[in-house]
Amino acid sequence: MTDRNIVLIDPNDRRSVAALLLSAEAHTWGKVVSRETGEIGWAVPSQRFIGLYHLATADSCTCTDNRLGQVCKHQRAVRIHELLAHAVQRPRRRRLHLRPVPNEEETYD
Repeated sequence: MTDRNIVLIDPNDRRSVAALLLSAEAHTWGKVVSRETGEIGWAVPSQRFIGLYHLATADSCTCTDNRLGQVCKHQRAVRIHELLAHAVQRPRRRRLHLRPVPNEEETYD
């Protein structure tokens, strides 16, 4: 999973299933910003230990699986969350500094 725009979900892989469950709770995650790099990450709760949070981005995590070289469920959950967040298109803001130009017959005050 080197491409951040692709998340493979295998229903037989426990990390994939756990990532889906975690991403469904993304609204409860805390947003964190690295002081060193300015990178945005997430405080993803541990499913095993209550009160423990893993600091995760799409490319890294502070959990044991990641330290052992695995792409962990927390990273996968962040990738799923970020892809879904970017897929939802927000309505375009109306540009208030623009106004219609009157044609020759109309005048605006």
